[in-house]
Amino acid sequence: MANAQSDRGYPDRPIRILLGFPPGGSTDVPMRVLAANAAGILGQPAVIENKPGAAGVLPAQMLQSAKPDGYTIAVIPQGVFRLPYTTGINWNPLDLGYTSG
Repeated sequence: MANAQSDRGYPDRPIRILLGFPPGGSTDVPMRVLAANAAGILGQPAVIENKPGAAGVLPAQMLQSAKPDGYTIAVIPQGVFRLPYTTGINWNPLDLGYTSG
């Protein structure tokens, strides 16, 4: 059975999932199930990279510097998006480098 993604050529390499939670936790386990199912549908591995600590900020920062090509996604605690309003951080978690158009 062919899928629409293979007809368009995407994805043609593994998908990287940055996860701001520790391995084996209540967020990690369902994300691994989701990644395995996505890999089966997309025909490419979906690789979980756990980046716990720093209150979930690490995946957000890594996502900002990732190439905006759809191959890197992140699961980030909601509180990270409030940081610009509550602390003096020097980066914006809402600025992912994408442009609308």
